[in-house]
Amino acid sequence: MDVGTRIEYFHKQHQDFLRLLGEWESAVELAGSGDDEECVRGLARMRELQPELKEIESHCISEERNVESPYRKYLQAGQLETFEKEHRDLERLLAELFADLRFATVHQTDRVRQAGSEIATLARRHIQFEDKLIEEIERKLAEEAAEKILLRYTQSPE
Repeated sequence: MDVGTRIEYFHKQHQDFLRLLGEWESAVELAGSGDDEECVRGLARMRELQPELKEIESHCISEERNVESPYRKYLQAGQLETFEKEHRDLERLLAELFADLRFATVHQTDRVRQAGSEIATLARRHIQFEDKLIEEIERKLAEEAAEKILLRYTQSPE
């Protein structure tokens, strides 16, 4: 997959994740309801969304393990370290959430609601960070393309 196609894919995934996070935040809010029935619906919805949240984790893993990732080629060391640290933080929070969610009840929702809110906040912040990195990569790609065109027309044919 070429870099441009990969970047388009990342943009689409980010939009899908933002939609998911909106649904997730609604479920977390519902789980905090004082009404037991609404709380049960919120916990059930959180559990239903678990597989989709796992997709965020898979996204993080694939970005880091892909040797052809544009992140590795175009980012500076500090940017890449922040990128990877945020992935580890998300993975850790998701693991804690999934363990807590398994045992959450109507009367014990504090931990899953707090973890759920933290995940949504961190994921949104990370998506914004990644979008900025993608913009930087796109800028660098445009500069490379312009340089290639310039070289093509300024070098003598031999």
